[in-house]
Amino acid sequence: MRLSTITAALAACVSTAHSFEVPSYTHCPPLGPVLPAPSSLSQNKAVQTAVAGIKAYFQNNTATLNDTAVSLGAVSLHEDTPLLDLHWTPPSRSPESRNKIDRDTVYRVGSMSKAYTALAVLTLADKIRMTDPVTKYVPELRDLYKGQKDKSAVTTVDWDEVTIEALMSHLADIGTQMGLTDLGNQPVDWTRKYGFPPLNSSEISGCGGWPGMRACTRKDFFAKFGQRHPVYAPFTTPVYANMGFVILGFVIESVTNQTYEQYLEQAVLKPLNLTRTGLKPPTDDNVLESIWWGSDLGIENPSGGMYASTADLLAFGSGILNSRLLTPAQTRRWLKPLTHTSSLGISVGAPWEIARAVNVTLDNRTIDIYTKSGNIGAYVGVMVLIPDYDLVLSLVTCGSQTGFDVVYAGLSKVIKALLPAVEQASKDEANSTFAGRYQMKGSNTTITISVDDDGPGLKVSDWFFDGVSIAEIWPVLSTIRAQPAYSAPITCA
Repeated sequence: MRLSTITAALAACVSTAHSFEVPSYTHCPPLGPVLPAPSSLSQNKAVQTAVAGIKAYFQNNTATLNDTAVSLGAVSLHEDTPLLDLHWTPPSRSPESRNKIDRDTVYRVGSMSKAYTALAVLTLADKIRMTDPVTKYVPELRDLYKGQKDKSAVTTVDWDEVTIEALMSHLADIGTQMGLTDLGNQPVDWTRKYGFPPLNSSEISGCGGWPGMRACTRKDFFAKFGQRHPVYAPFTTPVYANMGFVILGFVIESVTNQTYEQYLEQAVLKPLNLTRTGLKPPTDDNVLESIWWGSDLGIENPSGGMYASTADLLAFGSGILNSRLLTPAQTRRWLKPLTHTSSLGISVGAPWEIARAVNVTLDNRTIDIYTKSGNIGAYVGVMVLIPDYDLVLSLVTCGSQTGFDVVYAGLSKVIKALLPAVEQASKDEANSTFAGRYQMKGSNTTITISVDDDGPGLKVSDWFFDGVSIAEIWPVLSTIRAQPAYSAPITCA
């Protein structure tokens, strides 16, 4: 039975008993690439026009930024020269940051760090299984609630049900914070000013890497995190949790007998030649210093401690899409959703924030855009992977005039301008490579293939088998159903 038939039957069934609607499945092109990614993007006229428009948009929208730096980059896996390499050096900036901003200028990238941690875990596939409970690697988690009298699903995480994959995809549903961004650490009288109940000393971490505050240690975690109740039972709904990546850092250290930083350098940064990326700021002055610059996040480094340049972010994303550190099958598995959100347009990966765009191609097919955003202090940015077109983008900012609303509005403009042109480039190259009339040697069988201007991929314009038009007889062929092998012969009385 075809999917459309099943859907129609289901829709008819539920419509008689319920008031909700089933989404339409009448438009169902293939998910994923429908043509090879273009190999010469920069030479395509449609792409050149789109890039020129993006450059003008960038210049117009950064010219009024007094203290906010912006770096926008894009690269195709098939070209050495970046497709976009745009930077804004604001008139007002830290005196320690003297150079003009370029692709090697280092920003803090906040939660983009989670993608590096996830990749580090995946490089240990011979030692770590995604479906394993985290207690296999960090058995001390079972002791977090030791001595607690009121143990229930509401107050106590069942760590034996939390897997490595659950931590990586925010499905562990554990307490989200402990030190970094923990409101309990703020010097505010929560009781008098806001009416909250007072916190006792065991509920205040007293660490977190805030400027002027010491970083949290592993000892702090096991002493304090047991005070955090679960948000949901594991695998209920995605709950963004920085602490999940803290625990993944513990897993890496347990398996490798190295520090998280040592293994990250050995397994990810050096193999990808990411010389402007790390957990410590570079010593030169091609940097963007702001509050939080130089603050060590301690055990929260796997969640948000990285520094990186635009060039390195693009190289990191390219290394992922090129399967430099994983097998192609591992990469394809990694770049898939693991759960969804209540928004039909947003899914969740490990640790990807996946936007599902349906309005960037002429045929309105779904394009999955894999992103990892980050924010720490005045630093806000996002890295973007678009596997369907072998594209990597990054947009990083620093200053008082930025925020996620600004970054995502800008990124949306760039993608909506760029992807239709990239799609056209794919069709132009496919037209010269694949389109034409093919004939089976020594026969009268031919097939003509052309690019579908209004739809996805290639289409069969005509197909003759020994002189018979398949298009003409297809209505008959499509209705033929083979008889089951076990059918009884038809007899007449």
